[in-house]
Amino acid sequence: MPQIKLLLGLTSYKDFIGTNCASESEILINLGLQNHGNSQAYASDPLGVGALIVTNDNNIIFIRRSGQCAEFPFMVDRPGGHPEPDDVIAKAGEDFQNMDPSLILEEIFDSILKEVTEEVNIPIQNLSSPVLLGVSYNPLTMRTPSLEFYLKCDFSTNEIKELYTRLIKVDIEESTELIIIPVEEVLDNDLEKLKYYDQLTFGAKAVLFFFKVFSSK
Repeated sequence: MPQIKLLLGLTSYKDFIGTNCASESEILINLGLQNHGNSQAYASDPLGVGALIVTNDNNIIFIRRSGQCAEFPFMVDRPGGHPEPDDVIAKAGEDFQNMDPSLILEEIFDSILKEVTEEVNIPIQNLSSPVLLGVSYNPLTMRTPSLEFYLKCDFSTNEIKELYTRLIKVDIEESTELIIIPVEEVLDNDLEKLKYYDQLTFGAKAVLFFFKVFSSK
């Protein structure tokens, strides 16, 4: 079975905006190659997580990002976010450098479940264990890495819409609507032919591609 080795450290949103999202990011890439033989040497590169959620009636649940999002406002995206190092540090009672790596791995897989609950309002107990489909590297933000997961949900599309409606009545900071894409439409067609393809973020396109490969095996 293929394995992925993650070399992780600590960073911040401020560092991410100042490096990966900087207008001078090309300079940082060239300096990294020149000084260290590594294009990412001066990048923050926070690890993201994203989820392709499939309902019990075989639809994929995506969201439309709100205009308040600093990255890719109004675009169609998969639910996601980032693991929270502070949660692991609080749980372990020791600093990040010395803790058991299994606790960090646990937080990574737990984080995507928590993000889906926070962004779509699906309870964790109604989601399957995350299946890691692959790693995407966003070229629009200096190859920021993201782990892309597949989750099954035991709710129907309409039940999830109802849960989401309750959420956005009190919080529309993250997203403004659900986008529903039939699994059949994804598997039976080229991704470029999807209705929302031109509105998809890079991460959403990546997780759909991974899902097609996963489903073909």
